[in-house]
Order: sequence, then C-alpha cells, then structure tokens
Amino acid sequence: MTMAAPRLGCLLQAAILLLVTTAFAIISGAAAQDSANNVNVTVFVEGTVLVYVSHQAPSKSSIRPPDTPEVIYALADKQQGEETTVAASIRVNFGKKAASLKTGDLVQAPIQLLLTQEQAEQLGADVPSSNNYTSGRRLLISQAHEQARRMALDFHNTRRSVQEMQTLLGLLNTLGMASLDQVATSDDPRIIKRTVDKDMFITGGIQQNISSLTFVFKSSSCGVHPALNAAKIRQWWFDNGDDAPIVGTLQRYYNSCTYNQLTFKKRDNLVFDVDIPCTGTTRYGKYNLKTGSKSGDNELYGLAELAKQYIRNTSSALLKQWPGYRRKILIFPFDWYTSWSGFAGMAMVGCAPDQDCLTWINPGISEDRPDMPVTFQELGHNIGLVHSARIVCEGGKCWKDEYGDPTDPMGSTWANDPQKQIVCTNAPQSYKAGWSATIPGGHIRASTDLTPGIPRVFNLPAMSLNKTNMLRIITDERNPTIGDKSELAQRALFVSYRVRPSVSGGYDSGLNEAFNNRVWVHEYNETANEIPGNLDTPPLVLAMLTDEKKTPDIGGWGAVNHSFTQLLSPGLGGINITIRSKTLQAAAVSVCRFLKRTEAAGGQSCSDGLDNDCDGLVDAQDPDCAVTPPPPPPTSTQPPLPVRRTPPPSPGRRRTSPPLQKRSPSQRHTAGAKRKPPPPKRK
Repeated sequence: MTMAAPRLGCLLQAAILLLVTTAFAIISGAAAQDSANNVNVTVFVEGTVLVYVSHQAPSKSSIRPPDTPEVIYALADKQQGEETTVAASIRVNFGKKAASLKTGDLVQAPIQLLLTQEQAEQLGADVPSSNNYTSGRRLLISQAHEQARRMALDFHNTRRSVQEMQTLLGLLNTLGMASLDQVATSDDPRIIKRTVDKDMFITGGIQQNISSLTFVFKSSSCGVHPALNAAKIRQWWFDNGDDAPIVGTLQRYYNSCTYNQLTFKKRDNLVFDVDIPCTGTTRYGKYNLKTGSKSGDNELYGLAELAKQYIRNTSSALLKQWPGYRRKILIFPFDWYTSWSGFAGMAMVGCAPDQDCLTWINPGISEDRPDMPVTFQELGHNIGLVHSARIVCEGGKCWKDEYGDPTDPMGSTWANDPQKQIVCTNAPQSYKAGWSATIPGGHIRASTDLTPGIPRVFNLPAMSLNKTNMLRIITDERNPTIGDKSELAQRALFVSYRVRPSVSGGYDSGLNEAFNNRVWVHEYNETANEIPGNLDTPPLVLAMLTDEKKTPDIGGWGAVNHSFTQLLSPGLGGINITIRSKTLQAAAVSVCRFLKRTEAAGGQSCSDGLDNDCDGLVDAQDPDCAVTPPPPPPTSTQPPLPVRRTPPPSPGRRRTSPPLQKRSPSQRHTAGAKRKPPPPKRK
C-alpha cells in the first residue's frame, strides 16, 4: 500500500466533516462565529415515545409560585424479554412537537447530536479551522475515541435503532466528553402509530387488576441503610382490615377511590429488598449513588437494570414473568448524601406496550414510611393522569400552581392521620380515569341544554357514596358533542360534592375540615378517551362553594362563595352555578345560563317570568327591576308675596263671605300652592 491511500482517507474524512459543518451552518442561520465549526450528527431513529414527569414534593406552606415540574421525553426500543436487560432508551428534546406526543406513540425521528469543535477534535476529526490542525494530521486518540469517531461518521444520515444510538451516547459518556449532558434533539418526529397501553383505564365498569414489582434499594458499600425496607413497604401496600394499625394502605386507596374497579392484590404485587453497589456501570453508563451523574439518567435507569439483574440472579421463574408485572416501582433515597436528584417522585405518564412502566420514589433516608399521596400520584401518572392545578393570584400577579388542588393526591392534598385516612381524586381526574361518571341527565351542553333564564336544579350525591356523582357541562362551541371517547380537546366544567365520612380508610376520610362539605367547580379539557392527559392543560379548580350564610375565609385559599359565574363564547352569555342546600349525603345545585349580567329596569325582561341574570330573583323580586320614581320638582326660591290686610267693615253694613269654589283633590294638595287673599273692599 502506498502513502497516498491513508492521505486520501484523511482528506475524505475531512471533506465529510466539512460538508456536515457547512450543512449545520446553513440550518442554524446566524450562528455565532465561535460555533461555526460545530458538527451536527443526524441519525434517523424509530422508537416508542416514553413521557416522564418529575417534581418536588408539593408544599403545604404559604402560597408561592411552585417549581415547574420537569417533563422528560425519551425514545425506547421494544422490550426483548427475559434474555436482555431493560429496553434501550435515550432522552430526546422534541421541542414544540413534544406536547403532541404521548407515551406509546411509535415515531420516526431525525435525532441531532451536536459536537463542538473541541469535542470533534477530541474524537480526532479533521476540522480545518482548528488552531490545532497542522499538516492534515489528526491528533493521536485512544481506541475508544477512534470507535466513537467511526460511529459518528457511520451513523450520520442513516437509519439506526435506539440501541445503536444509546451505544454511541454511552461511549461518549464513558469518554467524559462535555457533550454528554446535552440532550439529543428532534424537531420533526413523525407519528407512525399510537400504541398507548389502556390496561389501567376503566371502561364500562370492568374491573382491572394491578400488577407490580417493588424494589426497595440499599447500598452497603455506600453505607446507605434507609429506614424503609421491604417489610415496612408491605405494611403500607396491603390491607389488613379496618382494625389494623395501618388502614391508609395503597390497596385501600385503590379499593376506595376507584369504587373497587382497580384492585391491588398481594399475590400480584411483590416487594423485594435489593442491595446494590455504590458505583458501577450499566448499559446507560457509569452511575454513582453518592453524587449522581449530571443528568441523573445513569442512576435512574441504572436502578431499573439492577432490579432486573436481581431477579435474574434469584428467580428464573419470575424472570420469565417479568413482562407480566406491568409496573416497576423503584424506591431509594437518592439525596442521602447531596441533593442532586431534584425530585420527590418521578413516573411514566401512561404505560406503553412492550415497555417497563417505571416509577421512582425518593424518600428521606430516615423516613420509615412512604408518603402515600405522593406514591398514589406517581402511580396515577402511570395510568395517564396529570397534575391537579389552580390559578393563584396574589399581589397583583397570577400563576398556575401545578399542584394547587388541595383535595386531590394529583395536587397537594394530605391526611392528618395518614395511617387511618385517605384522600381521593377530584371529579375530572376520576372521570378521566373511568372511575366516576355523571349523574343521570348530568352530561349537558351549555349552549343547547340550558335555556337562558331558567335554572336547572341537580342533586349531587357525595363522591364518597356513589360513582355516578358529578355534572359535566360542555362549554366548548367548537366541539360540543356529548361523548366520552373524543380525542379532541373539549372545554368543560365539572361540578361535584365532597364529604368526609367517619369510617377509617373510606373515600375522602382524610379530607381537610376546611374543604369538607363543599361543592367544587373544576375545568378540564379532556374526555374519558383512555389516552394519557395533556401535561400542559391539567384540570383547574375554579371555585369552592358553600350554603353557609356567613361564608368563611380560608387561609391560603380566600373567601368561599355561594355561587360561581363563568362567561361563555360571545353571544352565549354566561353560566352561573349556585349551591341551594346540602346534607351529609347530597347537595342541591342550580345551573343557569344568562344572556345579560343584570335585568333592564322597566324593560320586557322584568315581566317575562324568567331569571334573566341568573341571580335567583325573578322579575319584580329582582332589585334590578325596581322602577325608581322621578325626583320631586325643585322648591321655589322666589320671596313670599306680601300679605294684604283687609280694613274693618263700615258701620251699619254687614260683610258677606264670597261663595265657596269647588276644587279637585289634586288642586287641594298641589305642592307649593298658596291660598290667595280676598280682594280689597271697594270704596
């Protein structure tokens, strides 16, 4: 072989990289000069979308804008069963297209990985503008760098599996290159098929059985021995009756909050203690339980792989059944040494076929019991539920409190006695999951089912008593069709009644006294279509209503009102929801649509027998209809006429009185009228 061949190879490699660099410069437009030689490696990957949401524990302290939850999108290969570890996956930033993607979507996506000039040089790439580039030679690089360089060149503009892309990213990670913590991007994913797993949504009241494997990790080599272990988790997972020390178990949450439509049986949900090394390497790269990696992915997904390795080493029979246990719950105090994780819980939003449905719980190292509302929330994400939010205004500023609903584990609820009490989901979440439905005749359209000025009264049973318990009022004019399966967004109001029962472990047995015996109004744009909810548009709690004459003012919430009003589309007026009365079993609620906010005094609306402004007062009963009398005429300011005195009669002549003149009553009482004196006597 002559020397021309390797030189030609170097020139070809330089030409390829220069072409890629030029293409990137064209795409990026006005890129900064110092990034003009960046190399953008584009790989076309087909995989299943996985969506995760992580967050800090909701705060029950003073109102403040909460931290925005982190939403993570990933692409994964199909799970290959017992012979492999967990399915390969990579984190991807889908940009503006992310909100349109759901867990389970099969997509084809161009994945871009950006390498800076310095990183390209570390891989030994010929970048002509590099200051270190001399005589057409590449820098001396290691075998691993050479492998990464070849993979980057080979993968560019080709179709690859998620596993291959993960291998490239893992190799770059192992090399400790600065690019590793950047997220691969894809601005144009194309959905091939929607394959979301619907096994946890309830349809037609058909009971579903939850199956899971829970792994409670410790690390003896790190000196991490958490207070929580498998034995304690079993006490909080499984029900032992109303007289047991712990009644507010995960099993009781499912039995009560889903009206026994989701079951959590001991035989289908296994719990294990697992001791893992403090540091190590999995297919996701090196992990360190003490400091964590920069993204945290190596530790999070590494735990899932270590869990499967544990099952492979201890039970070949259970390994064969691994895919049948839909949920994998991983419990470890990630922040035992330093707070690097940034979350209290993290979970997949919806489950995907042929994928492990993962949930991570991050308790404190000294906590000897799980936070059950947080746990129920994370497992609610697995079903496809999102957070329960509220718009909060304070000091002239408003924001969306992602966890602002205090009556829902998907928000920021808590039980005063967590060992005996539970709090269940709000009406829109229960409707979305298929656990609850509207009362008979309670699914209505505001535009056609509510005649203006004629209130309709509905009796709502307490949610703790009946699974048909709410109103759903469609206020969306673009999609007004009544139905539960529409995949289109549909704006709607939900009205429900929440009462705390006295029985331990009962539905809403832990509902806070301030929120007890209240009618609740929510808005949510989802239907019960068995598709995971949109994380950007969670259910919003709009109002809490009471029939108390003196309405209370609740700290952190504000005043509780008798009614709630929302304006509709132009021309449709608005809607008023008022609580009429309530008992411990049910609340009477009126729903009325108005076209005008007030009655027109003296107009036709004050004599048509309708409550046109929906304030509960008809015609003359409404102060708006009172006719104001005209003001009295102004009092005269002229000085009084002088009084003329009549001289005495002359002697010998008798004075006769003038004849009386008849006057009408109005003349007698005319305001300001004065009696005229008699004419003077003629001389």
